[in-house]
Amino acid sequence: MIHGCACDEGWEGIACEKRSCPKGDDPETSGVDEVQLIDCTCTTCSGGIYLTFRGAQTREIPYSASSSLVKARLEELSTLEKASVRIMYGTELCSSGGSTTKIIFELPQGDVPSLEIETYGTLAGTMDVKSSGAWSLVEPHQESIDGTREHAECSNRGNCDYDRGVCECIPGFTSSDGAGNAGSLGDCGHRALSGLTVVEHDAVYENYGNGTILYYNLDGTPVTTTTDCPFVQYVGICSGHGSCRASDNVCECDAGYTGPVCDRKTCGETTMWFGEVKSTANRSATAECGGIGTCDRELGYCVDCGGPYQAFAGSSCERLTCPNTGNGLCNGTGYCRSLREITSMQWLESKEKASYTYSTPWDSDMIYGCSCMRAPSVDNVFSFEYDDTIDALAYLNNQTRSEGDGMQLFYRGPYAFSATDYAGWACANAQCPRGDNPATREGINEIQRVRCIADSGTFTITFRENTTEVINYDDTAGMLEMKLEQIFTISRVTVKLFEVDQETAVTNALCSANGDTYIFIEFMTESGDLPLIAVTAVDLGLTGGTASLAVIEAFKGTKEDDECSGQGLCNEWTGQCYCTEGYGSSDGTITTAGHRGACTYHDRWMTSGG
Repeated sequence: MIHGCACDEGWEGIACEKRSCPKGDDPETSGVDEVQLIDCTCTTCSGGIYLTFRGAQTREIPYSASSSLVKARLEELSTLEKASVRIMYGTELCSSGGSTTKIIFELPQGDVPSLEIETYGTLAGTMDVKSSGAWSLVEPHQESIDGTREHAECSNRGNCDYDRGVCECIPGFTSSDGAGNAGSLGDCGHRALSGLTVVEHDAVYENYGNGTILYYNLDGTPVTTTTDCPFVQYVGICSGHGSCRASDNVCECDAGYTGPVCDRKTCGETTMWFGEVKSTANRSATAECGGIGTCDRELGYCVDCGGPYQAFAGSSCERLTCPNTGNGLCNGTGYCRSLREITSMQWLESKEKASYTYSTPWDSDMIYGCSCMRAPSVDNVFSFEYDDTIDALAYLNNQTRSEGDGMQLFYRGPYAFSATDYAGWACANAQCPRGDNPATREGINEIQRVRCIADSGTFTITFRENTTEVINYDDTAGMLEMKLEQIFTISRVTVKLFEVDQETAVTNALCSANGDTYIFIEFMTESGDLPLIAVTAVDLGLTGGTASLAVIEAFKGTKEDDECSGQGLCNEWTGQCYCTEGYGSSDGTITTAGHRGACTYHDRWMTSGG
């Protein structure tokens, strides 16, 4: 779930850190006030009603209330500053013959939401609010009207200083009373001066039709003129980044610019992260910087995406980014990817690719997370050729030996040669080696059986996304062992050939023309119920018949694949196991000490360190 801040009145921003500025009507544009009607016909005329506007509810309003009492109750609300109320039909708010009350919203301006009615006491009958052009059913001549006056920040005639919550009005405008007259609302809604003088550089000749004519001198000297259009002194009307509409002296900004004087650059828009979402099925509403960043108006790009924690990123704050632990995104041990990308890279517990897809939901390309690095090792165990391993990892990390030990990310030494993966939401947790629990002796190795009927050709074997080199039909058991152990996901196997009676061992080729040979592959170091090997790139032939190659699970592996073999604690800072007394690092078996790093070796005489 994504949570956002619901700001208290007077505050806004991703973290409610900005002070809101007064809002008002643009005094240069035409518009009408919102008109709503209350029809009330009572059959039991007693008790009264409550009215609710934008979440605030009035005190009790008796059914017999006068227009002045209804007005007083409404103007007590914190969400409604000024209203005009008149009973258009009848003499009281409610009556048995029906009454219609007209409410004009003067402050706030604009297309406001409809009032809500709730009764109290024994009042009964028909009570209804008419809005959005609906007509009264009691007094059919009365029609509700949607408000078209602006309720805009600084009345569209100033810029907001969010640190102070104060409007900085453009030249010619001051604070109003909400109706275009001088007042104390601080909203830049009053035209105080007209015909102001503006100095422009390199002005062009243009007649705006409202008395504004601009000229320029051939030598490029400043041109002085008078205007009612918004301007920046010594820059020009509409800052040179727009044109002034003569009918209402409004700047129509060029693409990439905004503000009353077109002096501020716009930022990119993206799907809103927070705010009013009008449909649960379609999150199509957009906002500058996604509604969770701050637009740098001088440079025209989004900054502080998600506030001080920088939880979002992108030129338009269009994505929820990955955690930064101080070592870079995803701790430097993972890659920051979208949900669409991460889903396609998921691995099952069996260490096979999951092949999931996540592309339809709205957040598939908006929410990013860490895809942790996997260790470049053979079944999470480095070879014993220590120097070779360092060189290999240095190459994979685009390092040279002089730039540092390439094993620093995955090597869990010095006691163990193990190399394990990273995990956690920030890829900051180093996973510890895993292995069979030596305290449970009944576990057995996984054994898979292959039957190959062919007398020519080749094939390959794929296990956990890694594929062997080409295997010939007449390879021996030893050659198959070698080729299997060369891939990253298998450390050690034993391959044996038996006749179909599964009792007589043979030294034949892997494949036979009559199918009288079974290939048994026992996984000596990979624990648990393993996925079947897959035969791939099959190019086999059989003289006089059709070649075939089949794999089944002969014996399901039941050995555990537990962190620290269930006999130790994992230090997620280092990825090393601290084995309990009597247990130590093994070679993958419970009887022999080794360098795998898990606590599989049962050290009866406690000669090994943990």
